[in-house]
Amino acid sequence: MSSSRGRLFIVLTLLLCSVFPSKVHAGSGIGVEGGAALPLVHGNGGVPIMLGVTFKSDKLPLIMEGRLQLNGSQVSGGGATADIWLNDIQIGCSIFNFYYGPGATVLYHNSVKTDDFEQSTGLFVAPRVFAGINTMLTSFTEMYMQVALEPGIVFDESEGFIFRINQPISIGIRFWF
Repeated sequence: MSSSRGRLFIVLTLLLCSVFPSKVHAGSGIGVEGGAALPLVHGNGGVPIMLGVTFKSDKLPLIMEGRLQLNGSQVSGGGATADIWLNDIQIGCSIFNFYYGPGATVLYHNSVKTDDFEQSTGLFVAPRVFAGINTMLTSFTEMYMQVALEPGIVFDESEGFIFRINQPISIGIRFWF
């Protein structure tokens, strides 16, 4: 993804956020997700696999996630995200909804270097914007696919500050109660 496409994604997401009324997803939920954590800048080859657990409390408007990033059988990072759903809009007369919003992420990356993949050691901190499509399989079971854009800074232990853009793409299932 080029930087102009990334900027366009951010502008369109912010425009959508201002056009549609805010809505908080009600209830509590817990779920699991998996996907890829694509490094768009300062990445050399391979793509880490991402595994996460999501949680939503009816007391907070945030959907929180804890995630691990794996490179093969090696843990290459771990951290957390916190997102705010601004809206969950039904797509036409279909069973699918479109949702979006802002959030934040904090990840710690271990030093991982293989033939396919190299990643800096340090703390990655970033704001994020996300968008996804979901559907309710039953009255309490949600299935979703989501993409996020995370432009941030890695506080690298040996190289100092490094700009990095992550683009996690995930699919998951959540149970609402």
